[in-house]
Amino acid sequence: MTEKMVSIIIPAYNVGKYLDECLESVVNQTYKNIEIILINDGSTDNTDILCLEWVKKDSRITYFSKQNEGLGATRNKGLDHAKGKYVFFLDSDDWLALDAIEKLVKIAKKTDADVVAANYFEVDDKTRLSEEISRSKLIKELIETDLDRSIYLQYGAVMVWTKLYSIDFLIGNSLYMPNIFHEDNAIFPMVVFLANKIAYCDKAIYYYRINRIGSIVSNYKSRIFLIDACEYFMDYFIKHNLVEKYYASLKRYSETRIYFAYNLCSEKIGVGYVERNFGPRAEKFYNKYFTDTKRLWEYRFGLLGSFSSRWIIHQIGMKETQLIYHTPFSSIIAQMSNYVEGYISIETDNPFRKDVVWKDYRGDLLYLLKERNSKLDFFVIDFLEERYDIGKLEDGNYITLSEAYYDTGINGIKVIETIKAGSYDHMVLWMQKCNELISGLKKNIANKNIILIKGRLSLKYDNGQEYIYYENHKELEDLNIMIEKMENYFINKIGVDIQIYDMPKQDVYTPNDFKYGVRPEYWNYETYKKMIAKLRVSFDKY
Repeated sequence: MTEKMVSIIIPAYNVGKYLDECLESVVNQTYKNIEIILINDGSTDNTDILCLEWVKKDSRITYFSKQNEGLGATRNKGLDHAKGKYVFFLDSDDWLALDAIEKLVKIAKKTDADVVAANYFEVDDKTRLSEEISRSKLIKELIETDLDRSIYLQYGAVMVWTKLYSIDFLIGNSLYMPNIFHEDNAIFPMVVFLANKIAYCDKAIYYYRINRIGSIVSNYKSRIFLIDACEYFMDYFIKHNLVEKYYASLKRYSETRIYFAYNLCSEKIGVGYVERNFGPRAEKFYNKYFTDTKRLWEYRFGLLGSFSSRWIIHQIGMKETQLIYHTPFSSIIAQMSNYVEGYISIETDNPFRKDVVWKDYRGDLLYLLKERNSKLDFFVIDFLEERYDIGKLEDGNYITLSEAYYDTGINGIKVIETIKAGSYDHMVLWMQKCNELISGLKKNIANKNIILIKGRLSLKYDNGQEYIYYENHKELEDLNIMIEKMENYFINKIGVDIQIYDMPKQDVYTPNDFKYGVRPEYWNYETYKKMIAKLRVSFDKY
């Protein structure tokens, strides 16, 4: 059977230093049926001379030279002249693994996917050190459903390179690139939602050069023009009557790109410059396309639960100031109990732990929910902090006997009884306080904006060589059973349709390099990423 031709499109602009390495990797591909469309975009160095030399070396190279128009227009010219069944875009300062095209075509034939995406290496131009960039823990091998597409939109690589495209798919959907900065961002949503399916190759086949002097990516001021890319794809979806279908995903994609660009430019260029040149354009964009909902950075969150859930919330794209309420090391029993006015003192050199112990004793959540004007948009719950024993105080109040409690010295209170987590007395008291919590949530938070994360304590950790069970893993198993009972009770009693997210059931452990320490309440990074992806996509619906 004759191999299908692949058109490799290579725009070239002032890359005399890098072009040979790029073209060596292309002409020596193990997949031989390729055409190489090399386009000089008005270079002022020796790029033109090198291109002409390469034309003499390999008959598969078709060469064009034109005035400088930019990357988008140059790629489009290559697409207009492509004769292959498949198209691959390669930047002229980068290079390919020698079997790159062979790997991608094999997957394209097997899956009949319009797009095949792969991993890549980042190579520092100064040090030549490289790092593989992979999204395999978040992205399925075959992306077909709207949910999988939404996840891929948020976590897939937006760059047009690293992907093999069906030429019929690109031409049939008029997926030409605008002649603007960040043209990759401008067409990525169309690639994601219009392809019949996207296949994912969990191999690095592309070498992407970073820290190169003169690269567009190193120009921070260009990030301001991400708004132009967002306008381009929004106009495309509006024109083709698709914006309503993909509204939530497009809004989140726009927000995360603009939010990232705003913060990066503020850090690298200065807040004043960004506020003058970026802020008004961003506001104009939102007023045009997304007038009926809050911005990503306007949501206010409450959290009753662990640091794991806090980290997930921040990775969705929330700033620290948007988390209005969170008291870790604190149980529902303590948080939903009235405290008796009186003098207490908390002695510790750790101001954070002093604060959480005080809030645990005071029952901050009870007062927040009693206000009935908490102005929280979302409330996130997990029950990992319920693993702690409870101290019953002489004044009738309760306090959580967490490590934060034991690490501080508290004067003015007296624990008269320890209620062991998971015991009969503990569960009875917990259910009573949980009912009060549910009543308060219903008065303050819309049903769909209550989020339950079904987390579990890790039973094992990675010591760098193998997975080892925690010494108290039997106790941890019992606590996980208790946590599951609490989740089921909460779901049954709340009686409304809330958002629920299950933690992955396999391969959950604590990595040995976790920045907060090796403890059962912390998970491996892949687990966090999967939970972030689930929560982030579904969060957009509301």
